[in-house]
Amino acid sequence: MKNRSLLITFVFAIPIFYLASLAESDPLPVPFVKKGACPFEGCTYGIWDVLKDTFVYEKPDKKSREIGQVQLGEKVRALTGNIYVIPGRAKVTGRPHRSASNLNPEEEIFILDYVGEGYSRVFQDGIYAEVKIARSKNRCKSNPNWRYCWVEVIEEPFVSWWVFIKSLDGKTKGWVLMEGGVLKPIDSFS
Repeated sequence: MKNRSLLITFVFAIPIFYLASLAESDPLPVPFVKKGACPFEGCTYGIWDVLKDTFVYEKPDKKSREIGQVQLGEKVRALTGNIYVIPGRAKVTGRPHRSASNLNPEEEIFILDYVGEGYSRVFQDGIYAEVKIARSKNRCKSNPNWRYCWVEVIEEPFVSWWVFIKSLDGKTKGWVLMEGGVLKPIDSFS
């Protein structure tokens, strides 16, 4: 756990250094927060299954007060969620996808959250855009699809997803960190 904390601290520190050079008028907030997010195609809030015992927190932060626990086999009502992103960084190495026409190919691109249909939200010089772009360093090694592989990913985005839940008996209400498959989200496409 100590190594993970070190990694998270390291990941938080790197983007802040690079973001300091952005235009002062529209800096990118770190972490970037997308409120109300359900981060995959077909993701829907509603009644979800608890797949592992997990703590429920007062705020979307593991350092906040633990206010309860939900148990394997329970069902909870997932009400909303937030995505927290430490931006990734990429540099243009090829012909940009047409969705990136408003970006400067000479400058770094900060990769934020995935928005669906192959598009990710990015940030550059005060501009947010939704573009087709590689999100990981390995994405273009195994399948160099020109739609995504017009960049070299220098640093991958670090994403965490917190979901605000309420137990069906109403006794527990708070935030759960969606890591390690603790809850099973509804996929409206399945």
